[in-house]
Amino acid sequence: MWYELPKSDFASNQNIGALGKIFDSFRPQVIIFQDSYAPIEQTLFPAIDALATKKPLLLIVEHNMPKVPIQKGLISLSEGVLVFARRILGRLLCPIRYFRSFLYERNRRRILYHRADKYLFLSERYKVVSNRIAGIDGGAKLMAMPNPVISESALEGLEIKRKEVLYCGSLISSKGVHRLVDIWAQLEKDSPDWVFTVVGDGNERGQLEWQVAKLGLRNIRFEGFQRNPNEYYRRAAIIVMASSFEGWPMVLGEAMSCRCVPVVYGSFLAAHDIIEDGQNGFIICPFDRNAFVRKLKDLMDNDDLRCKMADEASKSASKYDIGVIKERWYEVFKN
Repeated sequence: MWYELPKSDFASNQNIGALGKIFDSFRPQVIIFQDSYAPIEQTLFPAIDALATKKPLLLIVEHNMPKVPIQKGLISLSEGVLVFARRILGRLLCPIRYFRSFLYERNRRRILYHRADKYLFLSERYKVVSNRIAGIDGGAKLMAMPNPVISESALEGLEIKRKEVLYCGSLISSKGVHRLVDIWAQLEKDSPDWVFTVVGDGNERGQLEWQVAKLGLRNIRFEGFQRNPNEYYRRAAIIVMASSFEGWPMVLGEAMSCRCVPVVYGSFLAAHDIIEDGQNGFIICPFDRNAFVRKLKDLMDNDDLRCKMADEASKSASKYDIGVIKERWYEVFKN
C-alpha cells in the first residue's frame, strides 16, 4: 500500500497526525526506517509516540558507509595534487562547517541509536566506524545485514567469456569512472584484443566521452542504461569499480555470481567482506592508479589466474544469495 502525506513540509503537524492515523489503521508490529540518511525522524518519532496502542518495534537501516555524511570519501595524494589540495584547503578554510557537520552527525546518530530496537548496517565493519562517530557503543542493537545477490547466476565456463572489462553503474563523479578511463588509457595500446564496456548513464557521461576522445581511445564502449545487465555480467571477464565511497555495491555480487573477477579500489570497508584479495579478485589501495593498472593487466594477461579467480568469485557470491539474506531478515523479525 502506498500513502501520500498531505503537506510538503514533512515535519508539519498535519503530516505527523496523518502518519499516526496510517499506523492506527493497521497497527504494525514492526516499522522499518529504510534509509537512515533521510531526515524523517521529526515526523516518524512523534507519530509513533502518539499511538495509543502498543508501540511497534523500530528497525533503522543504514545504506552507506557511515563516514560519508561527514567526509564524502577518502582523501589521497595519489589521486592528484590539485584534488588533494582542494579538499584539504576546504577543510582548513571551513573548519566550523566541518565541525558542525561532525556534531550534527554525532548527535543524530545517538538519537537514532536510542530510538532503534535494531540498527542495521551493510557490514559488521561499519559498526565500529559508527560507534566512533557517535561516541558511544550501540551494543546489541547493532547488527549487519548485507545487500543480497539477485542474479540469474549463470555459471557458464570461461570459454564463453569475452575479453571484456566491465563497469556497471551510474555515471556520476563519486563513482570514479573518470579514473577507470585513465587506467584504461594505460592498458589499451598493449591489449588491443580487449574492450572496456561502460554500462549506465548519468550527468558525467558527456564529460567521460570527451575524456575518451581527448585520449584517443578506441576500445571503450558506452552502452547507456540497461534495465537488465545480466547479459553483460555473463559475457564480461572482469568487473571494475573506482568509487570514492560505497556502502555495499550490489553490482559486485551480481557480477561475481556470473564469474566476473572484481578489481576495485578499497575505498569502502565492505569491499573486504565481498572480496578476498588475491583469491577471488583484487582490492587496490585508494587511489593508486599504477597499482590498479598492474593488477588489471596481470588478470587480463593470465587466463589460468582469471579462470581460477572466476570460480572463486562465483562461490563467494553465493554467501549473499537473496535466499540466504531473506532467512537472516526472518531471524531479525523472529528475535
